[in-house]
Amino acid sequence: MECRRDAWRGDADPRRTGAVRKDEGLFLLPGTHSKWAEVRGRRIVSFRTFMTGEVFGALKGHTILGRLMRDGAFDPDAFARGVHEGATLGSAGALLNRIFATRSYGLMDKLRDAALSDYLSGLLIGAEIVEATRQAKSAVTIIASAALARRYTDALKLLGHGSTLARKTALQRPSPDCPRSRTDLRKQMPDLRGALNNAPSSRSCAA
Repeated sequence: MECRRDAWRGDADPRRTGAVRKDEGLFLLPGTHSKWAEVRGRRIVSFRTFMTGEVFGALKGHTILGRLMRDGAFDPDAFARGVHEGATLGSAGALLNRIFATRSYGLMDKLRDAALSDYLSGLLIGAEIVEATRQAKSAVTIIASAALARRYTDALKLLGHGSTLARKTALQRPSPDCPRSRTDLRKQMPDLRGALNNAPSSRSCAA
């Protein structure tokens, strides 16, 4: 049995709402720190955290990569390219090399400056998904804001995985009452009452 250190903050506790009701499956709560939780018999048996959102923000806002980026409409082709490249890296260290391609593609005009952000987003999400779903046997239930849910739905589909959305995360333009904060998003999380009672708060062990 392989044990790894991980943590689940109370404000990300999926027991707090009734958006969906499922006793089994793989649940994804993407965001600054994406959570993937495997549930069996209403009990979380393992969970993993990926710093995808925070790493993306740091790379875009505080490294040389962001200097070439410009705001623009979502570019699905650039995002898909990133997803596929992120999912086929072959090794963890290869991601560090591939991240620099964001700059190379911009310098060589292989991607528009307004598409570089979506490429980088896809690259990181693709790497996250391929690692998190290595042993997935069922569709992933996504619990997120509409825009973020759309990215993960698209990425999962590109990589051959099915997904379903929690009831309040339909793929549509955010409404005026669309949740804006982590606290608000708790209202969209699944009702898995009791699931965390037997799950360690700071360690997750998986076979």
